[in-house]
Amino acid sequence: MATGVPPASYLFRDGARMVFPRKQSSELEIAEAKARDLKCKEKKQQDVNASKYRKESSMKIGDIV
Repeated sequence: MATGVPPASYLFRDGARMVFPRKQSSELEIAEAKARDLKCKEKKQQDVNASKYRKESSMKIGDIV
């Protein structure tokens, strides 16, 4: 889990309503989780873009294929 916050707590702020103990999340925890998630996604995107197998396309917008 990249965010460090349970999904139910992330979505509903008060956790899932079940027999298990609930973890309530503050707005600060949610904001920090979103920032961690964004940072993780950006790193993964950079890793994909830096791949040695990636090459530039010779096609441009408007080209007939």
